[in-house]
Order: sequence, then structure tokens, then C-alpha cells
Amino acid sequence: MASLALRASSVYAIKIVAFDVSDGAAGKGPGQILVLPDVSGDGSTDIGVLWGRKLQVVSGSSGKLVWQTVLPEDWSAMRLSLAADTEDPAIHVAGLSNSGKEMHVWTLAARDGGVQSKKQDRLDAPLQGPVLCKRGHAYAFARDSYWLCRMPLSGEQLASCEELKQIPQGLDSTLVETGGDKALVVRTLGTALPVALDADGSLGHAFFTPGAEAISNGLAVDGDEGYVAAGRAKDGSLWARLTWIESKKTVTLVTATGDLADSLEGKHRVQMLALSAKDMSSKKAVKESARVLSVASDGVFNLYEGNAVTWGREEALASVQAAVFLDLPAPSPELAAQWRAAAPTLSQRVRAEFLSLKDQFGAALPQEQKELSGLKARVSSRLLPFRDPNGFRKLIVLLTEPGRVFGLHSGDGHQLWSMSYPPTVRLKHAAVWRTSHDTARPPEVLLLGANQEGGTFYSIVDVHHGNETGSGTLPYNVTQMLEAGPPVHDGTAEQHVYALVGEGEAPSVHLLPATDQTLALLEAAASPLHFWRCNATAGVLEGFTVSSAGKASLLWSAAFPPENEAVQGAAAPAFNSPIYSYAKVLGDRSLKLKYLNPNTMFLATGSSPAQPGKAHITAHVFDTITGRLLFSQTHEGANGPVQAVLVENWVVYTYWSRAAHRFQATVVELYDDSPHDLTAAQLVFGSHNSTMSSYRPVNLEVLQQSFFLPFGVKTLATTATSYGITQKFLLMGTFSDQVYMMDKRYLDPRRPLGTPTKEDQAEMLVPYDVELPLAPQLFATHQQQVANLRGIDSSPANLESTCLALAHGLDLHLTRVQPSKTFDLLPEDFPFALLIAIVVSMIVGSIVLRYLSSQTSLKQKWA
Repeated sequence: MASLALRASSVYAIKIVAFDVSDGAAGKGPGQILVLPDVSGDGSTDIGVLWGRKLQVVSGSSGKLVWQTVLPEDWSAMRLSLAADTEDPAIHVAGLSNSGKEMHVWTLAARDGGVQSKKQDRLDAPLQGPVLCKRGHAYAFARDSYWLCRMPLSGEQLASCEELKQIPQGLDSTLVETGGDKALVVRTLGTALPVALDADGSLGHAFFTPGAEAISNGLAVDGDEGYVAAGRAKDGSLWARLTWIESKKTVTLVTATGDLADSLEGKHRVQMLALSAKDMSSKKAVKESARVLSVASDGVFNLYEGNAVTWGREEALASVQAAVFLDLPAPSPELAAQWRAAAPTLSQRVRAEFLSLKDQFGAALPQEQKELSGLKARVSSRLLPFRDPNGFRKLIVLLTEPGRVFGLHSGDGHQLWSMSYPPTVRLKHAAVWRTSHDTARPPEVLLLGANQEGGTFYSIVDVHHGNETGSGTLPYNVTQMLEAGPPVHDGTAEQHVYALVGEGEAPSVHLLPATDQTLALLEAAASPLHFWRCNATAGVLEGFTVSSAGKASLLWSAAFPPENEAVQGAAAPAFNSPIYSYAKVLGDRSLKLKYLNPNTMFLATGSSPAQPGKAHITAHVFDTITGRLLFSQTHEGANGPVQAVLVENWVVYTYWSRAAHRFQATVVELYDDSPHDLTAAQLVFGSHNSTMSSYRPVNLEVLQQSFFLPFGVKTLATTATSYGITQKFLLMGTFSDQVYMMDKRYLDPRRPLGTPTKEDQAEMLVPYDVELPLAPQLFATHQQQVANLRGIDSSPANLESTCLALAHGLDLHLTRVQPSKTFDLLPEDFPFALLIAIVVSMIVGSIVLRYLSSQTSLKQKWA
């Protein structure tokens, strides 16, 4: 499971920043937190928070606001520092003017925010952020990047600039905050170096380490300050060297196994370093007990103690972009033998029984509980390395933002394989590429993204082994990847075909793969390819058709001015999702025909919370072939964010109601209102068939209803099953970072407002209630939280009753969802032994009774 190591310790700070933003903090910008002495008088350490231009001081024990002030509008790149030369606590605030030509320093009383002093200086060369405060000075680089300017935080002395001669002129350089007070850390040309600061704040010696990609925090020992510089060798191994600022000595902490890299281009670099030591009594003790934590640009965390990696983490899993569910390898003697070889021995099984008994009485130690869970996992069928008939064991391919791709086992999330792509490639899409008819052949996935040359990179991966089977570069940029139609049968496999949409007002559309068989999809005049795109920034929704030459032509467009109708959210039905029935059977056995147009889409527009005027949200349902507006409704007093999902003939969307100060959900259902004489019997036993066309619109019956939600919704999805028979659940990602399973029956616009009639009862309609129910047992994540929940992906199992749902954020959480219970599966704890015993007893009993009956009959005949 991926998680953020420092998340728990940052919760309080995050809450303060979130309160500041919701309270209308002026401007936007990076935040800074400054620990202050007790200025509120409540006996606890207090906290200064800078966000944008607003500076607040709050109590460290209660979070109560002590005071706040707003800094000038023309300031930027501000930095806080605690004054060390004043009797009463004071805060120095250093910043640059927006033009960069002026440096400002204010001194504020920490107790009440009163201004004690102000000074500013105008410089010849404009400066650039960030601003750092060290040794009683504020530092900033000039925009020509090799002049460093400083201004004392106290006193009357104004700014002065020095040339940093160790940096070649013309290189882009910036300051990096690493803590410590004896050196500035400068990053330039993919490398970083500490520059010593003299007691008066002037620049001293610069410690240049060739190939250094990152510098650690400063570590103070024996009046000196140490920094670690680290980089990668040609083979990807890490090297790290510790430099002491005062003594100017350098020692090696981690030795690379290969030669140093001549060029960093195309490689993932070390982005951050952290230095700590178990023993800080002396410099020698620091060297022997030093621990270096490296964070690479591909999300790999490693902790080094000497040359050994103590532990490593794949933090790229905290930024999942796409998830694809695929089958594990088919059962084989080799995989079965591999599993048996890893199974526990007899002695380990006996120990597992002993630890289990100990755990039941609450006497097991934490390490024994961990050992017990490991032993149970080794005998559990959930972790078998091959697929199961029910489709519960899956291989999940995850594409992450840093460019790493993972294959995870659905049993416990353990990593089967991983791949890393260079930072010059930014992968965005992952989809099934090819599924073989031969179960011995692995399925393949397609990974697609942009490269730094302005083209598109694609890679095809064998998901069973994590090997790249093909890759290439396309000479155009791709803005959309759409499934062009059902998979093509090429004799040995199901080949998926994708339409890649380029840029421009009349974009080109290319098929991947571009074969004679797939290009026939573009040449089919009877069913031309259509697609739509939404430009949220410009507020334009457009529909296109594609010619046989692959050129897109605009069919229609709709404009939504961002000033008052900004795009808040959109949704479209999943491609080729199964639909079990195209009609709903009512309580009186009549039928309502669903409007099952796969070319519908939902769009929400309206005012944003920051926009003045009357708040509103407008919901639209469009036919994307003709641009026809099928439905529109405006919710007054409502704001985004809007989350929506469109399935079959219904759409559910959520939004914030200003009037009620609560989140609301609205459901809209579309039905074909054309006259028909179709009966339920004909629907089940007949061969009724009809063709729907966007160019022959039908009369629609639109039903809608709104409900209050018991929680806020940040992401929305639905369950998916093999045939679409099972009742749908809405998977709602809440603001508390949990996933709630809301039965779609509660979001039915036909719920009766009064006493249900016999027809309503026959249809099992739930009486209307303005608020949707909340049942704790319907939280799919149970008591767990998926921190910073960003998305939910669902995939059907082989059994119709079961759906696999993956929630991803900083953590990953996979669960099985059974909306209609397990009607096609016996429970895991089903007493098979008891059933066999009963059946055997009945067989034996019938034999015995038959024998006794024959003996009784024989006696009666002789009597």
C-alpha cells in the first residue's frame, strides 16, 4: 500500500492551511509555518502561518486565532523568520516586489502583529524568488542568476549583491530551503551545491560536487554543519558524500556500484535527500551511524545505512492515473509447484496454530501477530499466482504520474513487477491492447503519453511478465484516446482499436494499430466515427465526425461563457458496457422503454464559488451526434464541485447547495415515450427488435428528483458486473476519504411521495425521503481511510454478483462489492463437511431403513 510517510505529522498544519483558504485567504501561493514561543499566554507553543499574502498567528494548543494581517498586494516570494535579537518575540517578513526590483523587510511584534520597523531598497537588477532567511539576512538571486543579493533583517543597512563566481554565467539558478544556518544551497543545471555563509552573512566557499543531483538538510554537530550531496551512477546506483562546512572536509557515505554518469538526460534524478544519524555525539559517530533517505523523481524512496538499503518504498503508487484489471496466468504445473514450494512447512503450520490460539486470548505480541498474518497469507488461496474460476484473483496494472507502471496481485496488493519510463515521457493513458484466445499467451496493455519533442510515445507491455513487447513514437500530439469500436478478431486474439485525436480546430484522427482490418472502421460509411470534446477553459463543447481520410469535421458546438457558465463537470457512459434489459417492468406489468443512446453525455455548468452574483448549477444532457439538447435543468443557489456518472439511461450528479448548506444529489432518468404495444411476455420470450438513431429523435419522458446527502462527495463511480443484471451501487468517495456504497434504488425519481400503492410495492419502490440513508455497514472501506482519495475504478468479476472496486489516493484499497448479495456463490465459511456428513448419513440411513423394511416384510410373509 502506498502512503505518505509524513502525512500524520502534517495533519495539524494542513488543517490550518485549509481553514485559511476557506476563510478567503488573499491571493494564492506556497505556505510557510513558523514555530513561535508562547505569545498567546496559554502556556503552549504558538504557530505563525503564511499563505498567499495573509499572515496568521494561532494558538498551538487550541488553534484559536491570536491575530492576523494582510501583507501588501505588490509583494511576492515572502519568507518568515523569527527575530533573534529582540527582547520580545518578533517576526521578520522578507519579500520582493512583483517587479523584482525592490526588496522589503518588515518586523512585526509576535504578540499582536504590530509593525515595529519597515525598510526597503531598490536594486538595479530585478530579483527572483524564492527568498531565504539565514544568518540574520534575507537572500535572493538576481534574474541573471549568478548575482546573489542580501539585506539584513534588522538595523538600517540596505541590500548588497555579490557575484557567485562558482556558477557559470547564464545558467538558471535558484535557492533551496534545507534548514541549517551556515550555508545556502543553490540548485543549478541539474546539480546542487552548498555555499558557506560567514558570520556577517557574506558568501564563503562553495562546495561543488560534480554530478550532484540533490543536497540534504543541514545537520549540526560539534559547532559544524554537514550536508550530503548525492547522485546516480550509470547503472542507477546511488552515491552520497557528506561535506562539513566549517572544516571543509568530505567523506563518502554511500558508494556507487558503477561509474558516475556523464549526462543526466533521460534518467530519473534524485529529487530530495534527508540526512539523519543515530549517534550525533561527534562527526565520526555521525559518519558511522548516518542514514540517508533518497527520493527519486520516479517516486522511489530508499533509506541507506552505509551501502545497504534498509528499506525502500514505491511512493509512485500514491499518484495513480489509470488502472486496468486483467486476468492472472492460467493454472499450470509450474505455477502450482512454485506455490507449493513457498507453502509453510509442517512446523510452521503448527506454530501458526499456536500463535492463532495465543492471539484469540489476546496474549500475542505485535511481532507474533505480524508473523501469524504472514503465515496465514502463505496458505490462503487469495494469493495463488494464477487465476480462479470466479475471477476474484486479478492482476491490476497501475499507471502513475512519475512514469512508473506496476503489476499488483489483487490478493494483498503485493508487487508482481514494475517498470520505469524516462522523465522525457509523460504517460497519461493505459488500456487493454490485446487479449489472446490461447490462455497460455499473456494479455497486453497499451501505455500512451507525450514526449518532449512534441510527439506521442506508446508502449505495449506483456502484463504477466512486465516486459515491453513493442514501443514507438508518433509524430503528432494526442489530446484524446478513444476506443474506436469493438475488438477486431485477427484469428489468434482480440485486438482493441483506438482512435487518437490530435490538436487543432479540425483535428486529425489516427487509428492504432493502423492495419487494413482496422482502417476499415474509418471507411464504413454506414457507421462513421463520431467523438466530442469539451474545452473547459474556453467553455466550448464540440461534436465531430471523422472522414475516411482521418480528418475530423465539426458538426455542432455549444458555448458556455466561463464568466457565468463555467464548466463544472462532465460524464459519459462507459464504452460497450453490458445492458441486460432495455425496458423497466412496472408494478402493473406495463413497460417503460429506456432511452439507451450510447452517444449521450452529461455536462454541468454554472458559477464557481469565487464568482460574484447569484450561484447556480445547470445540468445538460446532450446527444453528441447531433448536438441536440435532451434535458436541461438549473439549480438556483448551488455551486460546484460537481461529480457525475452516466449509466444506461440515468445520470446522477452531486453539488453543493448554498441555501441548505449541504450536499445534494440529483438523479435524472430518460425514457422513450413513443407509443408501443410491447408486453412483459414479449420482452422475455419474444424477438422484439428496434433500431435507434440520433437522426430520428424520439419523444422523451424525463424523470428527476433531488435528495440531500449525509456527506460530501469528492469522486463518484458505479459498480460494474459481467452482464449488467445485478442492481447498481453508486460508489461515493466522501470528503472523509472513505468509499460509501449507495444503493441505486434510493436514487430513483419514481419513489412515491405518499403511501406506496400496490403497484409501487410490487415494484419494491422505497417511499420518498428528502435525505438519503446512511448505514455504517455500507462503507466499502470499513473503518479504513484512503488518504487524499482521488478516484475509484471498478471491474466485473466472472461471477455476476461480484464487482471489484479499487479506491486510490495516497493509499490503495481493493474490495469486493456484491450489490445483490452473493446469489451465485456459496460463502467462504460454508460448512461443506457438515453437508457431506448429512448426505452420507442420509444415504446410510436409507440403506439401513431399506434393509429393515425388507426384513419386516419377510417376517410378515412367514407369519
